[in-house]
Amino acid sequence: MLAREGHGLNLTEPVLDGILHHTGEGIPKTLEGQIVKTGDRIAYLCHDYDDALRAGLLIQSDLPETVKRILGEKPSDMITTMVVDMIEASSGKDHIEQTVEVRDTMQEFRNFMFARVYNSPTLREERRKGQYIVQALFEYYRQDISKLPENFLEWANGDETQAVVDYISGLTDNYAIDLFQSLFVPLH
Repeated sequence: MLAREGHGLNLTEPVLDGILHHTGEGIPKTLEGQIVKTGDRIAYLCHDYDDALRAGLLIQSDLPETVKRILGEKPSDMITTMVVDMIEASSGKDHIEQTVEVRDTMQEFRNFMFARVYNSPTLREERRKGQYIVQALFEYYRQDISKLPENFLEWANGDETQAVVDYISGLTDNYAIDLFQSLFVPLH
């Protein structure tokens, strides 16, 4: 559900700035925002790599040699290397940074992950299925707004499309899949 019964979060300017500059080229104004931006990149790369290993999409020997040499091969070692580098490179400065070596290697790791995992044919098919589920749920609720949980239409100031978007955007992946199955898949 939307925060505070539809009244929003009343976020501060620094928090809004951090959200606005979390991805892309912009840099958050606060040190906290900068740490979150870099830390999230580190976390998603390493956790996605770990997931790809467990799913059999990759094996450790697939990693580029530079990434293995500088960051390590195990996700926990990679996280430690990048976080410690960020702390040490930023010490005594009024901004967050990484050494050129680690920053460039992290970018090489990111490029590798896009080429081998994020844009892989296997995941492309999963994204297509996810998109289908979201579209089906959107059409279902858009055709009969009364099926939305209570208050969503009120929180969206009567905007039916916004109410449906707000509801669906708050669903977890697993809940959306379960909801789709309960609405559209006949029981055996």
